[in-house]
Amino acid sequence: MILEQKEDNQIVFGGKIIETGIDIEDLTFIKEALSGKIYSSKYSFITENIQNATDIHKEVNSDKKVEVGFDIDDSGRFIFFKDWGTGISLDLMENVVAKFGKSTKRTDNNTNGGFGIGFFSNLAFTDKCFIITNVDGFEYTYLLTNNNGAEFQLLTTKETTELNGTTIKVYISSGYYEFREVKDNLRRLAAYFEGINCSEFTHPLIKNEHFYFSQDFDGDDNVHICLGKGYYYALPWKLLNIKPIPIKVAIPFNTGELKPSLNRETLQIEKHHLELIETKLLNLMSYLKANVKTEFDNIHEYLAAKKGSKIEFVKGLWISYDDL
Repeated sequence: MILEQKEDNQIVFGGKIIETGIDIEDLTFIKEALSGKIYSSKYSFITENIQNATDIHKEVNSDKKVEVGFDIDDSGRFIFFKDWGTGISLDLMENVVAKFGKSTKRTDNNTNGGFGIGFFSNLAFTDKCFIITNVDGFEYTYLLTNNNGAEFQLLTTKETTELNGTTIKVYISSGYYEFREVKDNLRRLAAYFEGINCSEFTHPLIKNEHFYFSQDFDGDDNVHICLGKGYYYALPWKLLNIKPIPIKVAIPFNTGELKPSLNRETLQIEKHHLELIETKLLNLMSYLKANVKTEFDNIHEYLAAKKGSKIEFVKGLWISYDDL
């Protein structure tokens, strides 16, 4: 995501102009503060890992799907995220991934990233995770831990014939209840992502220019916003000057039309954003009214529909004309 770059590092303090910056003795504190603690939800790692994987697929024009799933080994049960991108070279790990705030996405509006903190979201959920990455014939295994701040360790290096790409393994250490919570949050947070293959999603994502619909997500009573290629946000209806629509679909927005917060958990909403959302919702309602009425007329049920009957507009999405 394109972010505004500010070169001016001066502020006025006590009537004097001083240079802003970070003192070297404060770096440890800042590093610890950013190591997962910037996230209010410990499940944000799910969308951050999926977003990073889908972003790299866009970068390399891969037609493969990101793999998301669950497995178990001698260390326990884990959720994994696997991409088929470039892999993370030693240089990229040292000079970009392992540095807070570093990003290669700030000049690209085809991606949702740009803040340089996504990898560290894993530490909001766990004290350690593994990164296995293949780069041009070599496999590197890293351990990311939270030891008074984020710390990367290169564990192994070996030759491989595997294709380039990266797998993130995040262990679930709190028993079956936590495992169910991770699965439930995966179904909620990743319901609208394109280009992922996951056993938790058994129905295809239905989408057009007006809405995204997922049968695998029961939804909630908020406006569903889909930013970019799948980042889900919930917006309370009370913020809008429009009647709530009792239909569980998401309104799609291009990356750059709306601005996410630093941790990407919420949107930074201003008045013109609300106006844009309202316009898209009104366009959706007009689209549904026109097409739902056509469907009712085609099957001679329009009058019955006016009394509350519903039709299956798309597979799994039932709509009453009264809802519109």
